[in-house]
Amino acid sequence: MKSDLEARPVYLQKADSIVGHFLICYLAVLLMRLFQFKILKNNFPSESIIEFFWKFRIVEISERRIMNLSLKTPFISALAEMTNLPLTSFNLSHGQVKDMLNHRF
Repeated sequence: MKSDLEARPVYLQKADSIVGHFLICYLAVLLMRLFQFKILKNNFPSESIIEFFWKFRIVEISERRIMNLSLKTPFISALAEMTNLPLTSFNLSHGQVKDMLNHRF
């Protein structure tokens, strides 16, 4: 999974830098696995979750218009249905984005 998180190659020499890098990688994997098992009940592979983390994109076009540039995947559709969040909507309002950011699982 470390390669899925694109944490390689790393050319570190100082012990503190190596420990820090390891800690960040470990925490990223831990958080992703907690999300996978506790929230998603292990219904999706880690590759789908990582792809969502890397590729989900929204862009503010104007003060009133936000566009979702993400491609619709089975994972995004299932997560949108599970959370009732507009993850598959093309046009989003600031309120919808705020709801997504503040969603509690």
